[in-house]
Amino acid sequence: MGALSLALTAGVAGLAGSAQAATKTTAVFENCDAPAPQPDGSGNQNWTVTLPDTAKAGDVVPITIDPGASPLIPGFSVTTVNTSKITLKVGTTTQVVTSPPETVSVVAGQPLDPKAFSGTIRIPDGSEGTTVDVTLDLAVTDADLSGSVFTTTCTPAPRPSAPLGSVTVEALPKDPVTTKLTPNSGPVGTAVVVSGANFAAGPVTCSALLAGVATGDTGAGTADASGAATCNITVTKKADTIKIDGSITPYKAFVFMEDQPGVKNPVDVEVLPGPWLSARRTASRPSISARSPSTASPSRWSASSTPRPSRTSAAARSAGT
Repeated sequence: MGALSLALTAGVAGLAGSAQAATKTTAVFENCDAPAPQPDGSGNQNWTVTLPDTAKAGDVVPITIDPGASPLIPGFSVTTVNTSKITLKVGTTTQVVTSPPETVSVVAGQPLDPKAFSGTIRIPDGSEGTTVDVTLDLAVTDADLSGSVFTTTCTPAPRPSAPLGSVTVEALPKDPVTTKLTPNSGPVGTAVVVSGANFAAGPVTCSALLAGVATGDTGAGTADASGAATCNITVTKKADTIKIDGSITPYKAFVFMEDQPGVKNPVDVEVLPGPWLSARRTASRPSISARSPSTASPSRWSASSTPRPSRTSAAARSAGT
């Protein structure tokens, strides 16, 4: 059972590296709390981390973590399914990278050396022009043995650790983006307020597009010192997206409501009487009123009226006699 805990502890993850990435190996002293009957232990664990050289604030970037051999020495041989949860300090933020489950054969007396696994971290907003350090805050490994989970927790000393890697954040602000349309749908004549972020302070313009081509509808607005922008535009032609000019894709979708063919306004319709017309009134349906050209009582057009025989039918009967 204790071997399980060892397996857990060792399992610290790794993420796939990428082009233009930097790899660094750092020895981290850890105090590990293992489940009984496995004794606790302490020691160095060599963490190898691969990160991209540079990124923009707000970017999600890949990370590879290869923890090296665990400082714990298992006292039992056992096979477990391990999942590692590595808590990292990314600049001022705390983020967790979780490994996929890994079947591990733990051998008594041999430190567990789990496979590396891949994940991602997010470069904090507001870190433009700085170097963001990535440090170890906590390593937790859950070992599943026939449905029972044994957890080993390793805490670096000091906490957090020395940097396992770092990313240089571009000094330029994040790219300008169109963030919202108010409203985001309507027919011809709809006035839309377009919102955006990360724009240079000053005047901005906005435009409508259909299938990526400008429709000719444009508007104007301003961006404040924080980069927040608003722009007013009136939609006069069919459009499917609207943007603040200079923003990156994707732009914001606009649902254009087209006029539908058919009768758009109520009209008076005079229904001429005929033998096919029934003017029956019901409680649930309004009556159909048929005005007679004469001043005769409307009852002559009631549903019970019997149509007069046609002249053709009368002539036919006369010829047959």
